[in-house]
Amino acid sequence: MDRLQTLRVFHKVVDEGSFAAAARALDLSPAVVTRLVADLEDSVGARLLHRTTRRVSLTTAGESLVLGTRHVLVELDEAFAQARCDTAGVAGTLRLHTTPVLAEHILAPVIASFRELHPDVTFAVEVSASLTPAIEGHDLLLVHDTVSLDADAVVRRIWTSDAVVYASPAYLRAHGVPRTLDDLAHHAALVLKKPGVPAEVWHLSRGDWPGPPSPQAVTVRPVLVSNHVETLLQAALSGAGLVCLPVDLVARHVGNEDLQRVLAPWTAGTPAVYAVLPSRKFLPARTRAFLDHLVAANPLCLAP
Repeated sequence: MDRLQTLRVFHKVVDEGSFAAAARALDLSPAVVTRLVADLEDSVGARLLHRTTRRVSLTTAGESLVLGTRHVLVELDEAFAQARCDTAGVAGTLRLHTTPVLAEHILAPVIASFRELHPDVTFAVEVSASLTPAIEGHDLLLVHDTVSLDADAVVRRIWTSDAVVYASPAYLRAHGVPRTLDDLAHHAALVLKKPGVPAEVWHLSRGDWPGPPSPQAVTVRPVLVSNHVETLLQAALSGAGLVCLPVDLVARHVGNEDLQRVLAPWTAGTPAVYAVLPSRKFLPARTRAFLDHLVAANPLCLAP
């Protein structure tokens, strides 16, 4: 009996929840899958699965076997993947997950220059605003500091920038320029939705004070709340209200005088962006090459 193949089949049955689904995923017949699991049970000397007409579930012995062998299969897969990468060079499909604003401002601008260096790499990019993106199935995640990550994830900070308050000249002509934090209560606010943070509150700190900043909670009047930064930016450019955005993301609009900073030197924190890897070991050559290129080629990113 090929124990490695049998273990892979057993894990697939557990992950898929049925023999039939595992057979489809592995391109095997249900009879072969059933036989391999039965052979494994004979080898172990214990029943590993409770079987019903609809679904299977683990026995106590099955749970022990899954916990004891999952890491072995993962490490083998990583070792084989690394061997293939070392042989083939920088090639294959790079699977990434990121948010809309990071896809537009950090990821997309460097794809062309990277493929000029490595034309055998293609990209599969999933874009969503999920606060709990799945690391599994991706080579690299680009995420904000508000995202919840697995404790075992490998995380590297690649970008950081002060967030400050902006408004369009048209809005300021129509509604006046806020001079103090108390003035914010009388202005329309465009608010980035954050988990656990009320939309009616901004936390602002004096950027010119020595020592660690002491944020002050300031009441604002939201007229637009969104988890999409580009929506807030476009609304601010059209004169809809005041918005807190990272300096680097709006530098072009400030330079064109489409946006104007207000309430300086107050800042709204220092948002960061992180590259997240599923494993530190056996990093595919294409992932390592792209991460290095991303940091080197995108002016928003931090040097290592």
